[in-house]
Amino acid sequence: MSSHLIQARELRKRKQIQYVNNCSFHHYIHEVLRTSFTVDASISAQAATSIDTLLKSVFEDVGDAAKRLLVASKKRTLDERDVECAVRMTFKGQLSNHAVNAGKQCLANYLQVVTQNPADD
Repeated sequence: MSSHLIQARELRKRKQIQYVNNCSFHHYIHEVLRTSFTVDASISAQAATSIDTLLKSVFEDVGDAAKRLLVASKKRTLDERDVECAVRMTFKGQLSNHAVNAGKQCLANYLQVVTQNPADD
């Protein structure tokens, strides 16, 4: 019975890893391009793939830094301060300051929208 549970867990884990490896930011790249510039702006498939690869790499680097912080502090929950420190560890100098400030601004905007429009349960 326990071997069956272990096999089921391993299968779920493999499916999760496969899902994460297949994720893509292509849709978001096109959305940002359309909203930031003009509606008829376009990007080549090769350029979109390059940006997608870059975003995946950065996301993985920040995640790894956050994981190292959690292991070092012996915590199990990632909070805002941990993410900020992970971003500062990944990026250096003015880029890290800009990334942290942009992240805080996005979080403030999100919290404002959520508090104005509470979900109907």
